Amino acid sequence: MVEPKRLLGTKQEGAKAITVFLPLHDAVFRVVGECYVLGISEGEALLGPLSDCTRRQFASDPEWGVHSSFVNDLAKHKDSIDPRIPSPLNLQDFRKRLAESLNAKVRLRSEQLHEVFP
Repeated sequence: MVEPKRLLGTKQEGAKAITVFLPLHDAVFRVVGECYVLGISEGEALLGPLSDCTRRQFASDPEWGVHSSFVNDLAKHKDSIDPRIPSPLNLQDFRKRLAESLNAKVRLRSEQLHEVFP
């Protein structure tokens, strides 16, 4: 049995998604492909579960591809930014870019991350 950490490459290692590797011999692996891991792939390992009244809604668009938003059924509110991320940061510029493209990215300095995740 191969240890799971040798089978999965995480997003933290530079991949865009969790990736499965098949060990061939010694330090040689074959890339099997991206995978979805229930309880990890949607940020639960770092952020915890979504609240009971919030769900993630997926959609597909020819220009943007597959994307998701967060829907709070109780407040009848929909947002592209994950509500589990506490935000002492000013994300107005990011929200503008996100309205133009769901592939918008935000870069944070390590001290900003420490503010968000103490």
